[in-house]
Amino acid sequence: QIVWLRTLSFPLVSPPFINKNDIVIFSAQDKKLKAMAISAFSGDTTASYNHFEIGSFKKIYTFNNQALVMVSDNLHQLHLFHYKSGKRFWTHKAEAPLHSTPLLKFGNLYFSDDNGLVTSLNFLKGELLWSYKLSNPPASRLSFVPEYKQIAVMVSNGYLHTIDIKSGDGSWRFNTRNESSFSDVFSVRMNNSVIDESKMPWGKKGWTIWTPCVKDRLCIFNPKNGQIIGRIWARGRPLSRPSFENNQSFVMAIQPLKKEKRTKAWILNTYEKYKKKPSAPTPKPEAE
Repeated sequence: QIVWLRTLSFPLVSPPFINKNDIVIFSAQDKKLKAMAISAFSGDTTASYNHFEIGSFKKIYTFNNQALVMVSDNLHQLHLFHYKSGKRFWTHKAEAPLHSTPLLKFGNLYFSDDNGLVTSLNFLKGELLWSYKLSNPPASRLSFVPEYKQIAVMVSNGYLHTIDIKSGDGSWRFNTRNESSFSDVFSVRMNNSVIDESKMPWGKKGWTIWTPCVKDRLCIFNPKNGQIIGRIWARGRPLSRPSFENNQSFVMAIQPLKKEKRTKAWILNTYEKYKKKPSAPTPKPEAE
């Protein structure tokens, strides 16, 4: 049932986001960024705000349960402001366009740019905490690894990088030799039996890093040292991260069909947990 419906007289420049009981939308009118708060219950306008000029406006980034919004422009500048007051907290000049949506963790902002620089800023002050240069431009968004307090990211040549979010130092890297069409990196919490079998630290609660690797696999890493503790073999090249339900993982893949003229077709594979394989040796440095 539709509770309310409202027609707008202007195009939106970013997806709406919810802050408390308001739906906040943004438009670009008269070369200015404008914010409007609409009641989620009635659809009525509760407030409207005109903000700074955005002649080179590019993208808006919002954060869960935050009234603070970040705007990027075509000069690679990032601006943090309050969507109600229009107060600008800081402006930061990045070296290149942002690659993906930034992470907000523990009061700090983390983002990567198209040149391969990962940067950490204090969210409220905009102070530079550290920067880390990846070996290549990023191919995935930044992924937070709980308990280990790491950031994991895959770069364009298939190497998986991990970075300590406090110091900004690189932890380890591994060549996944990824040939699939996606390069997403994500964290999955494993059960007690996997922690015991893989000799992972119990205090880290079973968190692991998953990535596509080689041609038709998903590799599971111990975040502490980059050790491969398991693999999922697909029947074709994986196309997306798996979804989990009732202890099963579902992977979308492409499989060659030998009996038909078509060379590729969509299939959906299902696996019970994952196929356990012997641990691989500790990865060598990239130069080796």
